[in-house]
Amino acid sequence: MRFFKGIIKKYIPYFSDFINNNHYLKLVSKRIGYENKNNPEELLYKFIKNSPKVYIDCTESKKLLEVIREKSNKVFFVNKNNHLFKVASNISDNLLETTSTKFLEQEIYRFVVNPLECIPEVLELVLTESFQKIFAKIKLLKLANVHLRLSSPNHFEKHTTGFHRDYNSFTTLKIFIPLTENNDEHFLEYFSSSLLKSTSNLHYRPRHLPLKSLKKKYRNLTSDKVGDNDMLFPIVSTNCIHREIPSKTKKITLILTFLAHPDYGTFRPILNKKNLNSFEKIKSHDFLSLIKFKD
Repeated sequence: MRFFKGIIKKYIPYFSDFINNNHYLKLVSKRIGYENKNNPEELLYKFIKNSPKVYIDCTESKKLLEVIREKSNKVFFVNKNNHLFKVASNISDNLLETTSTKFLEQEIYRFVVNPLECIPEVLELVLTESFQKIFAKIKLLKLANVHLRLSSPNHFEKHTTGFHRDYNSFTTLKIFIPLTENNDEHFLEYFSSSLLKSTSNLHYRPRHLPLKSLKKKYRNLTSDKVGDNDMLFPIVSTNCIHREIPSKTKKITLILTFLAHPDYGTFRPILNKKNLNSFEKIKSHDFLSLIKFKD
């Protein structure tokens, strides 16, 4: 059975996420309720379709971003507290694990497990006016995940540097924030025309493919790019065909995921209350209701 599934994935590049799509919609229905005319899938599609490049101006959060940037550098290049990293390498299909700051052979990128324990200030960042002003337009969205990544210089098109779609939800929205000073590289490229109205519909699904292996329809398109601006961050639907651009330099990127339910239906970021000075201020904020605070 596994053999035949592999053949199907390799030679039939079309896919419908019908089962998961319905499951995610039911999760949202139980949490907030909705009528057919206010289907959350339709609401989010219109939100990103009508505003394909929604910019959040974080100028007022400059000092907060500097704190996050400084802490992120210490995690990746010092790691005094032995935080666990997961590493994507060109020589392995699986993610490797290490607490060492030494780069592994043919490393593409690494990320921190439970990054909120390192940079709890992210929760303060998403509660600033510039974030809240945008997300007030679509209140069913919450902060669903936080990802802190160090990209290494490489030319590989594997793992997330290969073209793919995300299926964290029926609509997956992300913001990519560069944390490396004087960064002039884009982090992500995507084809906005590949936006899906519903992941349950049959659609083309590249499975982490190099550019040359994409369908010609997309290979010949000019992609949109994000991740080179320190203060302005477009919201991107990663249900679109996209990839992390193979990096020319070492650079750190903060990736924030916004969904209407827990990531992939069950995952919730964890933060120890003692690591957050402003816990009492933010613990009851609905925008952070998908975060799991532990004693």
